Amino acid sequence: MIMVIHDVNMAARFSDRLVALKRGQIVVDGSPETVMNEASLTEIYGMPLSTFTDPQTQNVISYVR
Repeated sequence: MIMVIHDVNMAARFSDRLVALKRGQIVVDGSPETVMNEASLTEIYGMPLSTFTDPQTQNVISYVR
């Protein structure tokens, strides 16, 4: 299934693979574990983002610093 969603946290939670586009070009392509990091998220969104791991679900969640 292909899903288009702008909420990276939801995408990472329910997807096996993430492909992030910026200005029509692929910026990042990989598993949620490889995409959900500060460097990749900052490159995708063009602003500083950080991450933390939810202690209950173990999902990585991004937020604006």
